[in-house]
Amino acid sequence: MTDKTSFSLHGGVNVIGGTKLHLTSGDDELIFDFGATYEPGKGRFDPVLTVRPGLEAEDYRAAGVIPDLPYLYSASLAQHIAVFISHFHLDHVGMLSCLDPAVPLYISQPSFDLLRQLEVVGEGIGGHRNLRVFPYGEWIDFGRLKILPLPVEHDIPGASGFYVKTPDGTLAYTGDFRGHGLHPDVTTAFFTRLGKMGTNILVSEGTRAGEAPRPDAYSENELSGAIEAAVRPGKAAFFTLYNRNIERIATFARAARSLGRRLVLTPATHHLFRTLSPGEYNLSQPAVFVTQEFRVRGLPPWIAGLDAPRLTVSDIASEPAHFLTELPYANLNELVDLRPERGSSFIHSDGTPLGEFDPAFRNLKQWLRDFNLDLFFARSSGHASPEYLKKCVDLADPDILYPVHTTNITAMPAPPHGILAVPQLYHTYYIPAP
Repeated sequence: MTDKTSFSLHGGVNVIGGTKLHLTSGDDELIFDFGATYEPGKGRFDPVLTVRPGLEAEDYRAAGVIPDLPYLYSASLAQHIAVFISHFHLDHVGMLSCLDPAVPLYISQPSFDLLRQLEVVGEGIGGHRNLRVFPYGEWIDFGRLKILPLPVEHDIPGASGFYVKTPDGTLAYTGDFRGHGLHPDVTTAFFTRLGKMGTNILVSEGTRAGEAPRPDAYSENELSGAIEAAVRPGKAAFFTLYNRNIERIATFARAARSLGRRLVLTPATHHLFRTLSPGEYNLSQPAVFVTQEFRVRGLPPWIAGLDAPRLTVSDIASEPAHFLTELPYANLNELVDLRPERGSSFIHSDGTPLGEFDPAFRNLKQWLRDFNLDLFFARSSGHASPEYLKKCVDLADPDILYPVHTTNITAMPAPPHGILAVPQLYHTYYIPAP
């Protein structure tokens, strides 16, 4: 192994998500993010052809889904390696279950808090036992490498970017970020600091690079008004969101209070909101939506003991104008008994399915048509607009910018005094470039 510092990308190239950045310096190795890529109809595996039980890592390695680094998956071959996670969206952590549980996994405190509650609702990462929580703004020594974790603003708690000093130069990795959320100054401060410290290599997400302006693209602050405008007096109102976005749940809670309706949440969303945003939760006192699944098997223990209102389909159907009800795609069949009147609303707020690229989105629209629901969007992307991408790249001004997490690499803005590189999957790049 050469002592010269290098990096390679094992995902996230010409695709949204799945980023896995491998940095090597002598005997020291770091992985940044370990996500899954969601490309309906394009993956090596599907609902019929699945990985073999007990051989998941071997199958994913053979298919190129995860890095071909055996020591990541077997404690008997452990190297001086660690994994740093930017945030807990599945396209950044979805393959963590393949890792050997002994591999050190570094995460922020808010990510740790979220992970603990995800484990309660059955969405954990598979018993990883070597979690290390980092404070923002403090250097972490890892052999020849020094890592500085810093916060960025995204649509999930605990989103982080990283700045790494190596013997040969510096590298920064952004994770996912935006400038139109509730804390845009956090992201701006991250890129400003990169510029002041000097960045040789910047590996940056560029999800929305080259995107045309969207009429339904709201800032996070504008969403409550958009939600309220979509709800019609005297009619039922349903919504879908991604429940790891705790601030978005709080936005729906505020909209419900403004509308004079009770917020109704599925059990998992209710639990995440109660434990991770207790102030907003106590103001709203949301009810639990007891869907058919839980009517049959009973509520889980983390809900059953709560002194919270519980509503069934018949409760909501009897007084539809009293509620603002979460109705995820997986529960659309509850519409059979909810029987909403014509003119009722369904508000899509970045829940699944995300958009037209997913075949399930067509099915969603068909269900809404069949059950008299008008579709409204109250979306605020977790990713930077093209204009904000340029601002951030200008602030950091790296020598070389490698875009990831985008299908439009060449639309990324070039650094003012550097170059825009087109990354190749699995290729070895040196720091600094020879």
